[in-house]
Amino acid sequence: MWYTLDENHNILRAGTYPVDKDWGRIVGKTMIGETLVSTVFLGLDHGYGQHASPVLFETMVFGPADPNQYIQERYCTWDEALKGHEEIVSMLREKEKCE
Repeated sequence: MWYTLDENHNILRAGTYPVDKDWGRIVGKTMIGETLVSTVFLGLDHGYGQHASPVLFETMVFGPADPNQYIQERYCTWDEALKGHEEIVSMLREKEKCE
């Protein structure tokens, strides 16, 4: 099942691959040195129907971070995704201070 967002980040069902109006696929995009923290709206339920709510947002970290540390988190709502993005950014900034 495909989903899209309205201008207020409300989730709407879409019958086919949604043609977004470009108001909100990117929840957060933060550079920390050479590392990118990216949180986006996926448009497809990545919970595959196994959760009460569709899992539609994802944070991933790209860059020269510790190769043993793979970071990927998924969320059901815009607000959860924004909070998760900010938490990962804070964690990586703290880690950078300690190095």
